[in-house]
Parts: sequence; C-alpha cells; structure tokens
Amino acid sequence: MKLNSINDIFNAFSKLRILVLGDSMIDTYIIGKVERNSPEAPIPVLNKSSITKSLGGAANVALNLKNLGVSVILCSVIGSDKNGQTLKQLLIDDELSTDGIFEDSSRPTTDKSRYIASGKHLLRVDSESDHQIDSRLRKLFLDFVIKSLPDIDAIIFQDYDKGIFSEELISALVPKCNALNVPVIVDPKERNFFFYKNVALFKPNRREVEKAIGRSIDPSSEKNLSEAYGFLKHHLGFDSLLLTLSEYGILGVNDTYLQYLPAEKIEIKDVSGAGDTVVSVAAACVALKLPLEIIARLSNIAGGLVCEKSGAKAIERNEFLDAALIGIEGYLTPLEK
Repeated sequence: MKLNSINDIFNAFSKLRILVLGDSMIDTYIIGKVERNSPEAPIPVLNKSSITKSLGGAANVALNLKNLGVSVILCSVIGSDKNGQTLKQLLIDDELSTDGIFEDSSRPTTDKSRYIASGKHLLRVDSESDHQIDSRLRKLFLDFVIKSLPDIDAIIFQDYDKGIFSEELISALVPKCNALNVPVIVDPKERNFFFYKNVALFKPNRREVEKAIGRSIDPSSEKNLSEAYGFLKHHLGFDSLLLTLSEYGILGVNDTYLQYLPAEKIEIKDVSGAGDTVVSVAAACVALKLPLEIIARLSNIAGGLVCEKSGAKAIERNEFLDAALIGIEGYLTPLEK
C-alpha cells in the first residue's frame, strides 16, 4: 500500500482492525458553581448544575481508534453493577461492540468522578478495585484475545493497574502476538512495568519511567533522555520507545532514530485522556508500518488537540486531519508497505 500523503495515511486507518485489551472505566464530570464556603468545614460548596458520563481508560482508547476510522475490538472487565451497565450503554451509544466485555461480580466498575467549577477541578473521587482478576476471567481473556489475533493488525495493552494485567497474562500473550507478527503497543503502569518485554512500541509517561529507573528525568537534557532509553531498552528489548513528557512534549527513539518534539503551542484546558489519544494514534501508525518520526509527530499533534478541550475527549478525525496536514506534511516522504 503506497502512503504518499497524510490523506493516504488517514484513508488507510479505515482498513485497520485493532484490539484494545485493558482497564475500562467511566469518567464522570459533576459541573457546577461555587458561590460560598461550607459552614461545616473550610471547603467550597458546589451548586451542581450537570452530570456527564463518558468512556474512560481502555474504552476511551477504543473510541479514539473508532473516531479515526479503525475497526475496534475492546476486551475489558467491568463490575456487575449499575456503572457497568452504564459503561456498556456508552459503548453501544458510540457504536462499539460489547462482545469482549466480561463481568466480575467481586469488583466495582471503575469510575472517576471529577467535581468542577469555573473550569477548575475541585476534587476527584475514585471508585475502583485493583485486585487481580481470577483464573477464570484470565482464561476468558486469553481465549478471546488468542481467537482474535489472526484477524487484527495490532493490539494495545492499556494498563491502568486495575487488575487485568499480570506477569502470567502478559507472558502468555506477547510471544503469541510476536509469532503472528501482530505488533504489541503498550501503555504501562508501575506494577507490571518490567513484564512488557519485546514489544513493538512502549509508551510510558515521564512519571512512570522515573519510578522505574529510580531517579528524576530532566526533559531538557538529551543525556538524561538517552540514559533513560538505554536503561529501558536493555531491560525490556522493545523495538521503539515513545515517551510522553506532559507539557514538555514527546520523545521518539529507537536504534536508528531519536527525536525530541516540544509540546504543541496550545491553551491547555484538560490533560485527561491525552495519553489515551496518543497511544491510539501511535498504534494505528504502527499497524501501518510508518516510520517512528511520523508516529511521534502525529501522536504529539493528536495529544495536543485533546488537551485543548475540557474533559477526557476523544480525537475528532477531521480536526486531526486538518492539523496533521499543517503540522507534518513536509516531513512525509513516499512510503511503501
């Protein structure tokens, strides 16, 4: 497949089928006004005006991919509770399949409730469990994913450390994916960080890497960034690293390419969900076998776009296409798959 332009890339997204495996959740936003403090404690009183619920975590990754035009399979676990039914309905409303959604009566469906006034977060309340799924659920997950592997172009491991992923699950799946040439893209968390070995693309954020290597990273220091890459490459053996650096931008590096890209010049309203968007775009690009330079630039643009919006918003395809045409068309040389 010849990919000679940004339009070619975006058109090719619709030919992809990607599986998202990971922790799904609900993002709840309680919006209101604060006009007085509580007489009971030195805290503001929020006069609630609206409540909205949207897909979060792995489900938000799936929605981002769907908005790009990718065919998506989502495999996740929820509780047998009201929030679980709400999450299923949100998937249906967004035309995403619930076939890979499994229920666990021993845990709640993860919900992150944010209380907001005048565009500012006052408080976040999480309802969740991080205990490991049992052997029955793990087998269901393995069977579902293994059955899907021959028909997909890439798989994302979206780890929010809520109990789906374990050394056993990861070590059972990654070799099978590699044997079938299905690229594995990982968005890790601390508990399983060093279990994700020999994957195609590893996408941690700065805080996760600092915890893993046991020291802080100066994002302006090429020496710091190179040392972090060397440490992670030695221990994990991935093909490429995409390191998100929050307001400092993004680092793309592999054995033949190293590029630090500063953050897009935008007005940041909310960083919620930006990592979901970055890994979604990166995975679609990996599935198309694009060079890391293009993967990093497209991912950086997409992450910036969603940070301009309030709440955890999925990428909008046309807006992303317009920004990509301006931002990286000059870096694209004819590619052939």
